[in-house]
Amino acid sequence: MIIFVATASLIYASMRLMEKVHRTASERAGIQLTVRSGSQTVAAELREVNNVAGGGTSDLVAITGSSVTYWGMRNSGMTCQVNNNEVRIRMGPTYSGYRLPVMIRDSLLVFADGDSLSVADDQWVQLPILGPASTSTCPDGAAALSLTTAGLVVADYLVPGPVRTFELMQLAITTSGGRQYLGAQSLSGFGVMEPVIGPLTAGGLQLVYQDQNGTPTTIPSAVRTIDLTVRSQSFRPMTTLGGGVGAMLRDSLALRVLLRNAR
Repeated sequence: MIIFVATASLIYASMRLMEKVHRTASERAGIQLTVRSGSQTVAAELREVNNVAGGGTSDLVAITGSSVTYWGMRNSGMTCQVNNNEVRIRMGPTYSGYRLPVMIRDSLLVFADGDSLSVADDQWVQLPILGPASTSTCPDGAAALSLTTAGLVVADYLVPGPVRTFELMQLAITTSGGRQYLGAQSLSGFGVMEPVIGPLTAGGLQLVYQDQNGTPTTIPSAVRTIDLTVRSQSFRPMTTLGGGVGAMLRDSLALRVLLRNAR
């Protein structure tokens, strides 16, 4: 009986240890997956930010050490027809986008060439989307996406010409269930801040903006790179072998994002 009890006790202790190791490994793997996948998603989003967009202004609207507001690209393609109140985008290899443009929420950026013999007047012009996206055809019969807009001066636009759709986005800290997360919100779509990465530690989001010389800057139009650091933690403290409360598991990830067309 003594040998049996001793053996059973050792087996039980070993099982408790294995359970703790397995639980800790699973929790740590979950944290790593969350912080890495979330950070990569955010980085991919910010890489599409243009350092100089329509009218000579940056796609970055407002920047702080814990938040960034920007125009996020949603679709891109080439025009096949431009009217006073309509833009038709050719569907095919030149078109990309993960969802259809949404009226009010999204805006058009259409490249205006103006004088074809001069580059001084070239600019991206921001236009509203005033109706739902609809299927249409190009003059040559190819499939097209039709967007209703206003304010076009047809003579300023070459066809085919580049066109993009954007929505105003913000990345910032948000609180849910008493915990902090990195959240994303569509400001132009009047959406709510949705958690993307977390939970985070206190001060778990750090954004550092640098100009073309690698010097920190607070001017949106001067930003060429963004250093993103995310510090995440587990949902609950790990328990000790004796059943006590242990420490929170933590992980972090740092990324440097080069903005599109940065120079």
